[in-house]
Amino acid sequence: MSIKIKNSIHIYFLSFLTGIITGCFVILFSKLLNYFERLFSFNHTSFDTLYSFELNWHCLLFPTIGGLLVGLITHHLCNEAKGNGIDNLLDAFHSQEGEMRGRVSVYKSIVTILTLSSGGSAGKEGPSAQSGARIGSKINNLFGGGARARRTLLLAGAAASLGTIFQAPLGGAITAIEMVYKEDIESDALIPAIISSVSAYFLLSSFGLVHRDLLTLTEPAPKYLLLYPLLGVICFFVGMALVKMILVVKIIFLKWEIYPPLKPAIGGLLCGGIYLFFPVVSGTGENYIDNFLFKQETYRDLPKFELVYFILFVISFKTITTCLTIGSGGSGGIFGPSLFLGGTIGMFVAEIAGMFYELEPQYYHSFILVGMGAFYAGIASAPIAAMIMICEMVGSYVLLPPLMFCSIVVFLLSRKLNLYPGQVQD
Repeated sequence: MSIKIKNSIHIYFLSFLTGIITGCFVILFSKLLNYFERLFSFNHTSFDTLYSFELNWHCLLFPTIGGLLVGLITHHLCNEAKGNGIDNLLDAFHSQEGEMRGRVSVYKSIVTILTLSSGGSAGKEGPSAQSGARIGSKINNLFGGGARARRTLLLAGAAASLGTIFQAPLGGAITAIEMVYKEDIESDALIPAIISSVSAYFLLSSFGLVHRDLLTLTEPAPKYLLLYPLLGVICFFVGMALVKMILVVKIIFLKWEIYPPLKPAIGGLLCGGIYLFFPVVSGTGENYIDNFLFKQETYRDLPKFELVYFILFVISFKTITTCLTIGSGGSGGIFGPSLFLGGTIGMFVAEIAGMFYELEPQYYHSFILVGMGAFYAGIASAPIAAMIMICEMVGSYVLLPPLMFCSIVVFLLSRKLNLYPGQVQD
């Protein structure tokens, strides 16, 4: 190429280009994923399905077949396509000077769509971030940049993916630069990450694809403040269980001497056994959270203890199915399940509080949203990103004080947790 990267202005321009290309990729990826989720009926939009105990045998069949297809692709074509995607990104950043194999993005997208649309319990953000990172790395190579520029554009691509997936450009940028270290940020990549994330977000907006349901939120009431440390402690224990169980399941499946493609199929079969009775814990879980946030009137008349027990079962089974999906060799991220689990824990604390206080609807919202942010802040060692991401997703910074309070509590308790082995200390 005749154009070479010579200064920061060139980096900023290539960050913009990375954002546009990554935005196009993520839009296509999301459209395909939504299509296949509807095709395989794992998009539970009806609140009635949350309490449906009818045996739907496709809940058992689809995850098994999806797991088998994923296993065949990852074993024979691209081993790096398995897992959450963030670990490969971090390894490329710290150990490979930002280099990522080109075919990984394509195969990663395919196996993620297969995993999630067939009911695998995971998120779409990790694989998307990995693909965006590959786009940034490739653009650097096309324009003759060195290792430092490549690592910066790798994070810029990841930021664009995250900002587009969650419609939170600043949150996506902060997440990309914070997740590479446990207690630090990659400050050199901040401006490129913001440029890339914002350009991808504007592209999304220009296609009319930005949709945000605004909630009625109020300032946190002083009488509820002591409940946020309780929420943080519960998030820590569930997060610790999730991280340790994922590691244990990975070890079990790695040591299991069977034909490798059968491993994610068996993981899918075990998940399907749970989906027969609790279909709500399948897939990304986005609609479950939406139901609790926006359709509270549909369950407000249920017996209090019945709802509390149900929520506890959901937390337990979502943790198990996420560990089985990721640990057996499926493809998907952890941020989606983190929002699911954190929001459900927030609802649990709100229901317990509701037994002693008259909680108004907006306070239920508060506990759900704070739980979503605090849970990810702990397991990913990314408290700043988690706070900003949640505030952007709901279009309000009203909850920032309790988010800060709760997220820091979980972060301090979770310092020894290591969801992403590729994260370094500083």
